[in-house]
Amino acid sequence: MRAYLLFSLLPAACLLAEEAPSTPPPALSARGADRSVERLVEIHRLAGRGDSASVRALAAAYARLQDDPGFSEAERVAVLQALAAAREPAGGPLACRALEDASRPVRAAALQLIRDLRHAPAVPALVDLMAKAGTEPLFREEDLGLAQRASDLLETLANHAEHYEALSTRPEQQVAVARWREWWGTHQGQTRLDWQRQGFEESGVKVSLPLDPAGVAVLVEALPDTQPAWIRENALELLSTLPTPAVPEKKDGRVSQPACEALAKGLSHADEKVQMRSALALYRVLAAGAHADLPSRDDRFDALGKALSSAPFKDAAEASRAAKGAGEFVREMKSWWGAHGNAS
Repeated sequence: MRAYLLFSLLPAACLLAEEAPSTPPPALSARGADRSVERLVEIHRLAGRGDSASVRALAAAYARLQDDPGFSEAERVAVLQALAAAREPAGGPLACRALEDASRPVRAAALQLIRDLRHAPAVPALVDLMAKAGTEPLFREEDLGLAQRASDLLETLANHAEHYEALSTRPEQQVAVARWREWWGTHQGQTRLDWQRQGFEESGVKVSLPLDPAGVAVLVEALPDTQPAWIRENALELLSTLPTPAVPEKKDGRVSQPACEALAKGLSHADEKVQMRSALALYRVLAAGAHADLPSRDDRFDALGKALSSAPFKDAAEASRAAKGAGEFVREMKSWWGAHGNAS
């Protein structure tokens, strides 16, 4: 069975957001603590609209107001969260600077924004945060958790590890930080795809990048828990962004049961973003014709359909097809499992 679907496009009107004003709203131009509530209301209004012009207005407002003592913690967090939800690239540099913010919730929101954007230039800012944790007035013991999150994020961005542990001794932390600074010195001129390629090579994952459908099975085999966390994260990321072939062809290779179990497990993950990445990855595994021995639980397929209906697809056309045809996709995959699920 060809596991790809031809969905009808939703009407274009369903995909178009209301145009935002071409000039920044006056509320976001006002400075001072006495205008904080007014600004916060405007931030939530623009965040709720979610169109590109509104999101850019939020990014511009943050850049203008970040040095204003009256720009409250709630405002800063709300803007960073809105930029993360919209995957707004302009948020990357803002998030790097926000890692130095006096507010722990702001630094946490900045970490999440960097993760969502996969903002590679954040590497030195992440290393600085790790170096400061527990040693400077703004980075006391309670920030060790943030430092560990920064380390985990750094490993994901680089597809590489220098084994920083926030709860290790200070000398051990300093050694790991120094290794990361050395790594950045030799890799900052490369692209993130270069980092991913090198990381896979270091871990014995033999796949060509940029990824094509032939590499799908290879990366799915990198998903079980036997691989380091950063390898699994990068494999899942690449799988979830692989363009779906227009006319997929069956492949001779078969994806292993542990690999597909790991992929399907993501559909039940507590983190919604992991669910969506897993759904997209599984969608493309099937579309590429990999003969996956998927778990025969119908609720997994129902979860996939739900995730597909709201996943962050690459473009509006793909999003509309998924939203229109998620139910049909679930039914077809159940049928596919009935025909292939017991194959050796």
